[in-house]
Amino acid sequence: MLLAAFSHAAIVTSLEPRLVEEMDTVRLTLRATGRTNVETLDLSPLEADFEVLANNTQSQYRSVNGRVEAWVQYQISLRPRRTGELVVPSIAIGDERSEAVQLIVRAMDPRVKQTIERMVFFESELSTNPVYVQAETVLKRRLYYSNSVQIYSDLPGLPEIPNAVVIPLGSTESYSTVLNGQRYGVLEQQFAIFPEQSGIVVIPEISITSSVRLHSDGRVRRWGIRISTDEERLKVLPIPAEYPRNQTWLPAMDVRIDETWSPGQTSFTLGEPVHRSVSVTAIGNTGSAIPPLGIEFSEEHFKWYPQAPNLDDDKKGQHIIGNRIEDYSLIPIKPGPVPLAEVAVTWWDTTTRQVRVAKLPRRMLAITGSVVPREPEPTDAESSFAPQVSDPATEAAAPSVLTWSISQTLLLGLAALIGAAAALLTGIRMRRRGQDNLAGDTRTPSAQVSSKPSPGSAWSSLKRACRSEDLPAIRSALVAFIEAHCGDSPGNALSHFVAIDDNAAVWRRLSEALYGQAGSVTISGSEVLRAAARLRKRKPKLASDPLPGLFS
Repeated sequence: MLLAAFSHAAIVTSLEPRLVEEMDTVRLTLRATGRTNVETLDLSPLEADFEVLANNTQSQYRSVNGRVEAWVQYQISLRPRRTGELVVPSIAIGDERSEAVQLIVRAMDPRVKQTIERMVFFESELSTNPVYVQAETVLKRRLYYSNSVQIYSDLPGLPEIPNAVVIPLGSTESYSTVLNGQRYGVLEQQFAIFPEQSGIVVIPEISITSSVRLHSDGRVRRWGIRISTDEERLKVLPIPAEYPRNQTWLPAMDVRIDETWSPGQTSFTLGEPVHRSVSVTAIGNTGSAIPPLGIEFSEEHFKWYPQAPNLDDDKKGQHIIGNRIEDYSLIPIKPGPVPLAEVAVTWWDTTTRQVRVAKLPRRMLAITGSVVPREPEPTDAESSFAPQVSDPATEAAAPSVLTWSISQTLLLGLAALIGAAAALLTGIRMRRRGQDNLAGDTRTPSAQVSSKPSPGSAWSSLKRACRSEDLPAIRSALVAFIEAHCGDSPGNALSHFVAIDDNAAVWRRLSEALYGQAGSVTISGSEVLRAAARLRKRKPKLASDPLPGLFS
């Protein structure tokens, strides 16, 4: 029964009204009976003479006393593009087609049309035309409307421009102004456009629907209208021949490069971590367009850890302002003067049309402090259980020490062979100390027994300091804990700490909070304690080329 009923499928076509004024709209209704599936219609045949404003679809199915009825209805809103006699062409729905329908469009009174065009209109402009490839030009769109105008649709969004990147600038601004003696409300939009290839780039027209209220033929009438911008043609210039071929192309209105150090100085103490941040700002381009800076440091004087670059764009003003920030954590490992290489960014000035270079000049840094050698470890000969050959000159220089060590070895040898070997080693070490004392040699404090706290007591001290939120005390307790936990020189120990997860950023923020501008950076004791806990969970592996011992 369903097949029998649907076999009478047909398309009923209607157009209302059949006679319209210029700028009016009409509604084309297509009802496909005997169907239940909604089709996607090809409306391209309409676009030659009409603007398609909307397309709504409804479907219905019912069965009454065994009689089945079903249909799908399409309602299409159209606006004629020209006056005269027009034909609405047939539209295919599945394997059926609608009827072609005739429409008569009368021309609007020229005076009425001019009045409407003065009441509501678009204005657009480009800040730069022509523009260099990958450089910025700003498109400004302004909609002017008088008090008797009602805007139906939203303002258009981003313009769809082939082979170009479009970025909105700020938000839509609303204000009023007086133009040619008449007051208008204004809606303004701005977009930064970056063309990706040279040649001609077309910025297509955009439009919105509106209505105006006018006196016509002795009565007040509201006219529905569609307002459009003009199509813009943007000329895009290639990279100029004078731009260096070995440099990344960077067109901009201005480029600045700056740096900050934490602590804020260029003289550093051996083993104390420092932080360097280099920032490049490009006015009229994005942060992603700024090339990597290629910064390196002397591996003889620093252990250094680069962080991932931070790219950011400020879109709130009249132009895109791109920013690239590169951060480096450094640990000085060797004292002395250190040359700091120049940092340079080549760019093209789109205003003066010439090559420019932004620079951080070459200069010298200073690393202070003393390197103290580690206490020498016992040699294989000293650790051997084999008999030692005595040096007569040495024995003459320190007879009491030598006699004591030999006697002690003989006494312990009666007890056990192992005890004798241990005593022999002890005697040799004591003899060396006696020789040093007789010769007037004084050892550095690092050769004496260390009085540094144990890892457990250092951890307790750090927790107390973090609870107090006293930043100088926190830093001192943190350094003491790192050294006690790692059992290494300050430089090596700190290098293990900053190499774990986000600890480098925690150390940098702690240094900036202590030495930077007051209030610019804050950090809590709980953050520092969490960073120390990450180190406490594991014993860092020593590098294959550990740092030299540092004076603590």
